Amino acid sequence: MFNPEAIFHRLLYLPLFILALSVHEWAHAWMAHRLGDDTARLQGRLTLNPLAHIDPIGTIVMPVFIGFIGWAKPVPFTPVALSRKVSMRTGIMLVALAGPVSNLIQAFVGAILFGLVAGIAFRASHGGDIGWFDIFQDFAVRFISLNCMLAVFNLIPINPLDGSKVLYGILPRKAGDALIDNEFLTKWGFLILMVIFVAASPVAEVLLWPAEALTHLLFRFGSLIAGLIA
Repeated sequence: MFNPEAIFHRLLYLPLFILALSVHEWAHAWMAHRLGDDTARLQGRLTLNPLAHIDPIGTIVMPVFIGFIGWAKPVPFTPVALSRKVSMRTGIMLVALAGPVSNLIQAFVGAILFGLVAGIAFRASHGGDIGWFDIFQDFAVRFISLNCMLAVFNLIPINPLDGSKVLYGILPRKAGDALIDNEFLTKWGFLILMVIFVAASPVAEVLLWPAEALTHLLFRFGSLIAGLIA
């Protein structure tokens, strides 16, 4: 886990992880702004600049030394500032959902770009070997995989993950309030998930199997685009 080769390998892909997290946090801020809450914008978080979102431990140390599980600085959000265009419960759900949706969009765009570049490259090379293509494909698959993983992980309905707020907006009011107000999960939920993902890999694999399936599907989609072009 801590060998130099693994650390170097993770450092290569770290910019992809930072990009995925930065867009995720920006999406939260954008949705909140669209719904009338300017808290994030006033604190400089309505930006794609990674420097505004990086958490030194969650965005750098954890991904490099443990693996690509981590977090960025949470976007500040004031539900009572939302406009009356939507209910507060719906607003909270939409702001939370914006982050995982942004990761799914990134993964989809990544698959399209992979397909376009691969198709054009093979067409230009007349089917010959392309020296840089294996590296490009590796980064493209990693980018798609990271975003699928972040989307699925954040949709786990355990406070404080986005999935708990999404479920809060769907459940009947009493059940939703009980979920959000659960003090044990609010305090320890994220730590429990970190322990599971670091120390109990079989459980983590079960929780993230939709991310693996989605990554495979999107890669096949990108390959289909490449085949149509080539």
